[in-house]
Amino acid sequence: MWRYLSAIVAFMPGRIALVIGSECTALGTLGFTGELAGNLHEDLTMEGSWRTPDGQDGPVLNPTTTDLKKSITDAFASANAAKATLLIAFVGHGVTTAQHDFYLLAVDSPEVPNSDTAFHLGQGIRERLNQATDLDGLVVVVDACQAGAGVAAAAQRWVDILGDAAGRMELLVASGETSAYDGCFTRTLMQTFKTGLERRGDSLLCVDLVPELTASCELQLSQHLSFINGGAVERGDPGLWLVPNRARRQDAVTGRPSAGLVDQLTRGAVLTLTVHRYLTAIVDAEYSRLRLVVGPAGSGKSTILSLLIRPQLVDSLTVTANYITAAVFLDATSTLETLTTELTIQLARRIDGFNEILRAVTADLTEDDRAALDSFEINVVRTLERCTELEKRRVRLILDGLDQAGQGARDLIMDAVAKLTYSTHPMLANVRVIAGVRSGTGMEDETELAHGHRIVLSPPTPEDLLGAINVQRKVPTLTDVPRDWNYLLGTSDAGGWLIARLISELSKPDLDQSADLPIVDLLTLVQARLNQAVQQEAIPEATLELVSVLVAAGIGPVLPISLLSASLRERGYDLTVPHLRDIIATLGALVSRGKPGVPEETLGIAHTAFTIPFETALKRNNRQISTAHASLVAVLDELNSVEAASAEIAAYAMAAGPRHYLASGDPDGAMNILKKMDGPRAADNRDQWASWLPAFEQQAGRDHRSTLEIRSNLARSRGESGDLTGAITEYQHLLDDRRRILGNDHPDTLTTRNNLGNLRGENGDLTGAIAELEILLDDQRRILGNDHPQTLTTRVNLARWRGENGDLTGAIAE
Repeated sequence: MWRYLSAIVAFMPGRIALVIGSECTALGTLGFTGELAGNLHEDLTMEGSWRTPDGQDGPVLNPTTTDLKKSITDAFASANAAKATLLIAFVGHGVTTAQHDFYLLAVDSPEVPNSDTAFHLGQGIRERLNQATDLDGLVVVVDACQAGAGVAAAAQRWVDILGDAAGRMELLVASGETSAYDGCFTRTLMQTFKTGLERRGDSLLCVDLVPELTASCELQLSQHLSFINGGAVERGDPGLWLVPNRARRQDAVTGRPSAGLVDQLTRGAVLTLTVHRYLTAIVDAEYSRLRLVVGPAGSGKSTILSLLIRPQLVDSLTVTANYITAAVFLDATSTLETLTTELTIQLARRIDGFNEILRAVTADLTEDDRAALDSFEINVVRTLERCTELEKRRVRLILDGLDQAGQGARDLIMDAVAKLTYSTHPMLANVRVIAGVRSGTGMEDETELAHGHRIVLSPPTPEDLLGAINVQRKVPTLTDVPRDWNYLLGTSDAGGWLIARLISELSKPDLDQSADLPIVDLLTLVQARLNQAVQQEAIPEATLELVSVLVAAGIGPVLPISLLSASLRERGYDLTVPHLRDIIATLGALVSRGKPGVPEETLGIAHTAFTIPFETALKRNNRQISTAHASLVAVLDELNSVEAASAEIAAYAMAAGPRHYLASGDPDGAMNILKKMDGPRAADNRDQWASWLPAFEQQAGRDHRSTLEIRSNLARSRGESGDLTGAITEYQHLLDDRRRILGNDHPDTLTTRNNLGNLRGENGDLTGAIAELEILLDDQRRILGNDHPQTLTTRVNLARWRGENGDLTGAIAE
């Protein structure tokens, strides 16, 4: 019955880990495999949210050959049925009998095994991958002697099957063609899980562990291999992580969707002298309560702000991870309310007693306060004003992308920044805001931000970009690059660091100039990178449809992956979870991912500068973004009808749903969502209507009934929040327009006149209120009749204002 609900419900992939500890009797006792396997299993399940396969309640210890093969087969079947990620970890005896023939040994395996008496790693995994077409990625970790041959076998034997299955895989092994010593590999893994790695991302990947393993286990060489769609890559799918990185626990964004974005921005960042100077300039401007990092698209604003969140990545910075208290990366779905929510979550984690202070602030609000103050004023401003901890420390907030939100929300957020950084309250004097603003948007010149200290970024030089391009290109100087690159790198002000990121992901054939689409600028570079991803997909149209939905969703990790899946189903592409993530992995730097690899994963376009190239490419392939908006609307409609949306989808629907309805030509649907968002706090309602008004004016038109209704609700909420003068002005302008558009006798016009008359009375203009309502009453009697409910309501209101004006006789008579 429900077309898309099943896609949402089915999108609950998991993480299944099989840990094996095995000592071969024929090779003697190792003595440590059982303990290490048990400890590793505990770390993975407790820290990494892995669960054991069906039928297992712990590690498999000293299995027979039959049991070893069966446990691996069952693990594949369990993960495949759940469309889950599978991790297989082996600690114990392994042996290579011939080139590329590496075996995992069971307790009863002979000293010289074959495929019948032991588990052939390359062939065994290959056969099971053939059967596990719904596997959401595979991670194989082997701590055994001579395991390096397993890498060679994987490279030769697994490429074809992974290419056919469009899969993602990580292989991490303990040694080359020599011995693995005393479980050093596994012990180092677990120690690293415990301490974390300061220079790595929010979660630990296999590739992150290689330097630690190499440094700690000097007598062996750890090796790593990543596959995406059958091709070996230097760094694989970030969704195939092992455990959260404990060293990142002090970061402002740890565990938040933006942590994945920060990972992406800082991974491979090139710390040029110019970048060091920018970072130093920001830190040195501590005296300024507002610092604006301004620069064109691709100049590195977001990367530099991300490096402030993770200063351990920059040797020249003397600040710690506590330097930034909270960080929000704004996007097209951002509103003042979503900003407040995210800041509140992060501040509560970083400031002792913050939640208790917030509860006290809320309890002390007067009735007037509850009407007049919005959530930002209560949750952030007033709560920080009471935080005595600010007497001893500073609170620094990063707000990146002030220009990203819609116009109405942008204005409210800018006012909030001014409120924080202009306030004379002694506690707020220790609050600092560091904001990223794209130059050319006009925001950098707004009066609300005029007091900010500016750090202006320039685009990277061609030499800077060459330094950032993948070392596999082996292009030492600017004169050695292909002629097309000279022009492309020379126009870096039109793409900046984004150019280097994309070039590093393109293969040589993709970089070669073609008569159809030469790569000469960011637009053609993005299109070439997209073409590469499309060509890697067995169903090329699916990649284009996926990209169109992400473009509709906007910039940054905003769209729940389950909603993406359901939207693609609406478009006729019923992709499995693994298939969906395979496509996402091939898109690489073109997309932004939050919480990769888990059901709560969110996605979006990686940068504003990619939007036009994407739209151009999609148009060339006969795809319109409006149809993607319509797909999202269809899914949201169904989920709303059965009240089946998850918390993530419900939050997305509230923040972005109206935009999708507007873009698909349904302003009434957008209005219905906004009406449901009207809450008990008048100031929040006022902010909501104000933030959406520009979008309605642009998409539906100033004279559309929904736009007029937005204005009516804005005027009403202004009045309810205590701004009677502003409400009267809003209603007067609205009345003029409704008379012009609808006529003086239209019910909406009559309602506006009634509201205006009553507000005049509330504001003390009793004579004006009486005059307005007397004229209205005559018109209502003529149009609606004397007994109509609206006519009767006007008579009640008129009697009230006459009485308050001292005309008791007139009030009684009415």
